[in-house]
Amino acid sequence: MSQNTDVVIGKKNVKKNESGLKLNYFLRSSLGQGMTEYILIVVLIAVAALVTIKAFGGKIKGLFSKSASSIESQTQDSFGK
Repeated sequence: MSQNTDVVIGKKNVKKNESGLKLNYFLRSSLGQGMTEYILIVVLIAVAALVTIKAFGGKIKGLFSKSASSIESQTQDSFGK
């Protein structure tokens, strides 16, 4: 004896029986489309960040090293070490 009830998912009513929600609904629904698009955007941003770091990483490291050595030399001059 199967008892059917309506379940609201998002704005849609879906038939539910004892075995759970219909797999066919989930395969054809667009509820996961938005999440998939956000995941793709995050992946693209991550790839762009990695490419930028690879391209400019050496230059940025050089700038930080130069700044650190300049600060270190000025600090040593000020404190007489």
